[in-house]
Amino acid sequence: MDKKKNWVVIGGGVTSDITSFAASIAKIDVTIVPTTLLAMVDASVGGKCGVNFFPYGKNLIGSFYPAKQIIICKSWLETLSQREFYSGLTECLKHAFLMSSWEGIKKVSDWGVSCRVNDDKLFYKLVLFKQEVVKNDFFEQDKRVILNLGHTLGHAIETFLHQDHLEQISHGQAVAIGMVFSLVASFREGLMTCKVFDSLIRFIFSSRILQERTKIKKIFNKNIEDKSFWSVIFLLMRSDKKQVFENVNDKVSWVLLENIGQCFQEKDYKYKLDFETSYTYWLETLNILDQCG
Repeated sequence: MDKKKNWVVIGGGVTSDITSFAASIAKIDVTIVPTTLLAMVDASVGGKCGVNFFPYGKNLIGSFYPAKQIIICKSWLETLSQREFYSGLTECLKHAFLMSSWEGIKKVSDWGVSCRVNDDKLFYKLVLFKQEVVKNDFFEQDKRVILNLGHTLGHAIETFLHQDHLEQISHGQAVAIGMVFSLVASFREGLMTCKVFDSLIRFIFSSRILQERTKIKKIFNKNIEDKSFWSVIFLLMRSDKKQVFENVNDKVSWVLLENIGQCFQEKDYKYKLDFETSYTYWLETLNILDQCG
């Protein structure tokens, strides 16, 4: 193997993550050409090369290894299925929530109606937003953790479905459910006003990123309102690589919002919720999903 050469990876997030992880071991430069919306705005940016290790969890094996170059060509988006487009749109909307523009959130939400990214300036602004966050906290010791909004629960849902060999929902769909939960928790914990909460929930549903929500209960093949189900999900969240516990009774950490562009900042942007409290918020999340179904 000629280590002086540059690997060029063309594909989605899984392809770029696996190739970049291999390149980090071989110490070879990587150029990424992302072909999905999710890869363009999220997976290819930031240098995280995570590989799933099911049945134990998402992205448990990996490294930090930034690409030498990322070449984004929006023409690839024309090749995506609606399901794949909406999966990536979830990450776009997440970035928009973490920025400080209601106009930007509205435009991103409208992309879901047309199923088309029709604002190049805003699109690249979303990419550069993550790049800027990562530049200031590459190894996720501080603010980079805000990019995990919706992922605490989203990753647990994906892992659960893999463990039980059930039909999969997209990564974006799982994260979108996690975003609804995080907004519920943010509101119920008194961090967010009712007006902001209602507005953000409305944008999530108008964007159509939760288009698969009517299949959720059928896919899980369980009574997902039961506390026994939430106990399994809670354990999976505790097993997530981003969670650090001092004892078995510790709470799960969440990224919560106070407003758009404003996360809860105390203790490294991590807000702790215990089992009973988070179960209550899970039931409210399911109620919102049903009402908007």
